[in-house]
Amino acid sequence: MNTYTETKEGSYLFNGMSIPNAEGNRHYRQMLLEISNGEGTLTSYVEPVPTPEEKIAAIRDSVGSHIETIAKSAGDFGFDSILSAVSYVGGDALDVNVIYGTALFNYREACWETARLMLVDWQTGGAEFTPEEAVAQMPLWSDFEPEV
Repeated sequence: MNTYTETKEGSYLFNGMSIPNAEGNRHYRQMLLEISNGEGTLTSYVEPVPTPEEKIAAIRDSVGSHIETIAKSAGDFGFDSILSAVSYVGGDALDVNVIYGTALFNYREACWETARLMLVDWQTGGAEFTPEEAVAQMPLWSDFEPEV
């Protein structure tokens, strides 16, 4: 008996060969015939369940991307990255890049503190959350954005 395995993309695998989900494909028609005659079986695709480590990595990446987006849009010109923004910290206090760099440094710290608190809550019995929900809970940039 032949076994066909559905893929995430909706095609099928049989003996290492990919079979597209297309009525005009002879292998697809053969697969359907074998399954309907009881000569073949189909294993449906099952989305793998992410491990806690994978979930944490996805949350970390989403929060980091959020911070990067804020840094790239901060001020009149933005920065290349959060790292370039915070590299201005400690410079001339009247320099606009230092002012924004310091604000972004403080914003980054507040975001990671929020993410850490959310993670501790989850790991101690609180509700699990998605990367999107984590980003939605980040502090508002407007609370940190300097008026220059």
